[in-house]
Amino acid sequence: MGENVTNELIFENLKKVRAGIVELRNGMADLRRDMRDLKEEAISTREEIQALRRDVLRQERGFAALQLDMDQVKTRLEGQDSPPPT
Repeated sequence: MGENVTNELIFENLKKVRAGIVELRNGMADLRRDMRDLKEEAISTREEIQALRRDVLRQERGFAALQLDMDQVKTRLEGQDSPPPT
């Protein structure tokens, strides 16, 4: 009878260990899913940052072109303001 009790205790402990292992596997699967989601979000964020950088560069080129145009207009106006040579 003592051996039967010992076997039952061992069996109960093994069932608890097995349940713990299943719980760990499920937790690892959740962590893998979370990591995959984080990677996808990081990639998406990186792409958005790159798009913003391209937009900033495009705007800077536009501002530089406007500045050049304004400089040309100023130069022309300055030429008109001077009195004619005598």
